Amino acid sequence: MAYWPGYDAVCHRYGPQSPQAADEAAAVDGMFSRLLRKLPRDGKTLLVLSADHGQHELDAAQALYPQQDARLMELLADAPAGEVRARYFRTERLRELTEHLEPLAQCLPSAQAWERGLFGGPPALEPFRARTGDLIAVPRGKRSFRWLWHPTASPGPDGGSHGGWSAEEMLVPVIAVRV
Repeated sequence: MAYWPGYDAVCHRYGPQSPQAADEAAAVDGMFSRLLRKLPRDGKTLLVLSADHGQHELDAAQALYPQQDARLMELLADAPAGEVRARYFRTERLRELTEHLEPLAQCLPSAQAWERGLFGGPPALEPFRARTGDLIAVPRGKRSFRWLWHPTASPGPDGGSHGGWSAEEMLVPVIAVRV
C-alpha cells in the first residue's frame, strides 16, 4: 500500500476542477502507468488505485464565519466542532438554530443521524458521538463553515474540501487492474 498526498493537497488549495488538479491527476496517472509496465504479467498481482474521500469545490467568497453572525453565536452553547463541510453545533435551542441555518446549510439533528446509522457504530461510537453535538449543518453549494480560533488567524486557501453530503465528496472512484 502506498499513499500519494499530492492530489488531495492540490484539490484543497486550488479546487478539484482546477488546472492544477488536472495536472496532478495526470502525474498520478503517469506513475500508475509506469508501475503497471514494470509489474510481471503473471496474474498474481492486483493493483488498486483509490482515494479515502472525494472533493467538493468551494468558493471562499461564500464562506460562513459563525463569529461574524451575532444571532448564531447567541444560539450556540459552545464552539462548533467538525470540518468546514460539516459542522457540529451544541445548543439548547435546536429549533431556533435549525431555522437560522437552514437557508445556508442542510441541517439534521445529531440524534437522528446516529439513529439512521450515518456514522456507523462501535467501536468508536461513544467518543465520537459526544463530538457531534446537537445539530449537524452541511453548507449548501460552494459554501463552507470557517472558524477562526484566533482574531489574527487567516482561514488559508480552500479551493476544495470534503466531509459533506454531496456526491463528489462521498463517491470515490476505484481502479483495479490484475496483472
